[in-house]
Amino acid sequence: MKLTDLYQMVRQLPAPTDLRHFGNDALQGELLEYMLRQLGVQPTQVDEISDALELERGRVFAVRWDLTVGEAGFKLPVMASLLLYHLWRRKSSPEDIRMLCDGGNINTALALGHLAKRLGLHAEHVLSRHFPEFIRSYLRDRGGNDLTLIEAPATRLGKEREFYSHLVKVMRDPSRRGTSLCLWHAKYGGIATRWLGDALCKSWDIAPDDIVLGLGSGSTLESFAFPLKQRFGDKPRIMVAEHEKSPLLKVPVIANLTDRLLQPSRFSSEFVSPPASIPHSILGPHYDEINPFLSDTELACIDGVVRYGDGVWQDTSHLCRLANMPVGNSSAANLAVARHLAAQGRTVFTFIYEPLREFYLEQQQTTNSPQASLHFQPKIERECRDYSMTF
Repeated sequence: MKLTDLYQMVRQLPAPTDLRHFGNDALQGELLEYMLRQLGVQPTQVDEISDALELERGRVFAVRWDLTVGEAGFKLPVMASLLLYHLWRRKSSPEDIRMLCDGGNINTALALGHLAKRLGLHAEHVLSRHFPEFIRSYLRDRGGNDLTLIEAPATRLGKEREFYSHLVKVMRDPSRRGTSLCLWHAKYGGIATRWLGDALCKSWDIAPDDIVLGLGSGSTLESFAFPLKQRFGDKPRIMVAEHEKSPLLKVPVIANLTDRLLQPSRFSSEFVSPPASIPHSILGPHYDEINPFLSDTELACIDGVVRYGDGVWQDTSHLCRLANMPVGNSSAANLAVARHLAAQGRTVFTFIYEPLREFYLEQQQTTNSPQASLHFQPKIERECRDYSMTF
């Protein structure tokens, strides 16, 4: 498929008069879903995972992006929908576009590389200078020749603002005009994916008491949490899972699952430690500041946070692997918070952003259970051992 093919299909949608109305009716949603399938994105899947979390009370339902988009992670539906959104806004054919661009985290880079390969384009991804080399090697290995990584130079700005400001500088280069398409996920991710949450809510009938998510760029908050909250009369609480070392939100703290209050994880030695410049190894939620593109009105819809430490997400990650459901660190944090709330007899809706990636673990872990065995690439294992300061 070519970008021009997508452009011709997306032009079947009503012309934009209000950008908030992207995909906001059933017919538009059907066409957008078809185009996402052409880009390798399957429909949103929600599973009950109460048994995997060994719950005796309460229920937990999770969006399973670890299954529907696999290694690329949850940013693939976000970036794919952003691509369609920007094509919808265009007034001219994208026949001269040769490059897809954005900046962000691992999932963003993998999604860009996936889309570029699918469309016969190239991708450029601006990433933080704090990423160690073995993670960059992982991204280059998966992205191949279709993905170029650009390191943001050191500034006095915060970790997120640093690389995003450099992306703005890169995109201002006159030589890129007309040939590079930046998706700007931090600014437009929520509005471009709201239709996905609306489509899910139309068929979802189990009212949650709590909606648990991590707060990074805000796309999960805007596109899924808001529609779910509205679907059930504003009764579900929107709860942000927030690491104790990155307390950014000024909302009530509903629970403290922090290391100073709980026993350390018995499994902490399984996980690699973050570099000295990074407070913790939960990638995705912001470290230094909330995405400034999130408005005060949107942030006011968040009902509370649950603070957690490394011990509780590490325990949950280990439990998930034993249940043959290996998940990434930020997903394990969501599940740890969801499990705590559900244990009080509550129904919780949450999100699994990506599967467990091999570089998160210090070494290959195996048990006597064939379901729990993990297989990692020797190259990555060697790189993890060679770097004393790692994610």
